[in-house]
Amino acid sequence: MKLSNLTFIRFGVLALAILLFLIGAGVSSCSAQYAFNSPSKSSITGDFKEIKWPTSGVAQMLPEPESKYGEISIDSSTAFYAYIGNTTADQYDAYVEKCQEAGFSVDYTKAETYYYADNEEGYDLSLSYDSKESYMTISLNAPVESSSSSASTSSSSSQASSSAAEMAASSTANDAPVDGIRPSIKEAIDSYEKFFDDYCAFMEKYSNDPGSSALIADYAKFMSQYSETMDKLDQLGDEDLSAQELQYYTDAMSRINTKLANTAGAM
Repeated sequence: MKLSNLTFIRFGVLALAILLFLIGAGVSSCSAQYAFNSPSKSSITGDFKEIKWPTSGVAQMLPEPESKYGEISIDSSTAFYAYIGNTTADQYDAYVEKCQEAGFSVDYTKAETYYYADNEEGYDLSLSYDSKESYMTISLNAPVESSSSSASTSSSSSQASSSAAEMAASSTANDAPVDGIRPSIKEAIDSYEKFFDDYCAFMEKYSNDPGSSALIADYAKFMSQYSETMDKLDQLGDEDLSAQELQYYTDAMSRINTKLANTAGAM
């Protein structure tokens, strides 16, 4: 089974959405600078404010929702996250179709209450719907450009081919499985789990000292770490996993979900 088939990136977006929601729920003082405050509990139950759909940033790539009520948590040139309230199931389904027509139909995963897909340029879209509260979430992220990709672009094609061949040979020699798990796969999964270990510890510290002025700097650090971690996973996207590697991945994802749930419950 290939690593890309396990939707590493999809899980990453979902986990980041949880991260942003948890931080935003308690950090309104940071919203002016980072615009990542999520709606309060009362707003999620229907008391959304009227919003204006962005005319800049990655949000321009998406169709405008039918409902004009909600809250935009992130609006930038590389990421967009919003809650859209007063939305029926039919309206959500229609929005999914519009996103597909807009080009977000590459490597898609679709279910009754969620939709994940990329477009041809690699932009990653995640949609979800809460039928109980009648709102949907929209998350769009620009592709992560690896430093290795930037370096190869500046090289000639012959140099790039030679370098790639040398790197591939070196990687194969140094990536022999240990107990059925290659070091490169283990490192990528471990770094992903460590990111959320650090995040949960950060949230516990914040809950004990919500007035800390170091929060903004710490948040920026986490976003940088997240990008680096997802870049590692991107580079392994077409790898075939052994049975041992698949089990290692599954166990790590289970632990991460448990840690996030426990952190959310303690907030």
